[in-house]
Amino acid sequence: MPHKVNPWEFEHVKSMWKAFMPRISTIFMDEISEHQRDLTNSASGRFLLELFVAFDHSINWLKEALTKITVNEENVRKHVESSKDEIVAQPLYILLAIYGHPDAYDYARKMAYETRKSGRKLTETIWEDENIKPYLERMT
Repeated sequence: MPHKVNPWEFEHVKSMWKAFMPRISTIFMDEISEHQRDLTNSASGRFLLELFVAFDHSINWLKEALTKITVNEENVRKHVESSKDEIVAQPLYILLAIYGHPDAYDYARKMAYETRKSGRKLTETIWEDENIKPYLERMT
């Protein structure tokens, strides 16, 4: 996709996170040993300063990247308006799972796909589906 422009500043910050996350985990593991009066965290503790420097570096990158973001409010409004009915798929999936549907996620995903394809509303379609009526009737 030659027209695509990657948000490289954000990608850089994520790359920094991937590089330093293992060291952050090590810091957490060092806490276990902190009160045991041994030296198992002496080597890993020497790299703590690098974490602070990487964090500061990443924050500066993020600040710079955030200054370049512009929001097209008209497009945001259009996207929200066009997909607002589909948002129901997430709570539908959760409620169906709570009430024991054996494949709640896949059902909600398929329903959202079918209604998008047909142009119908998900909020109307779910009440017409005989397969989930027993689950819907149990919901308060």
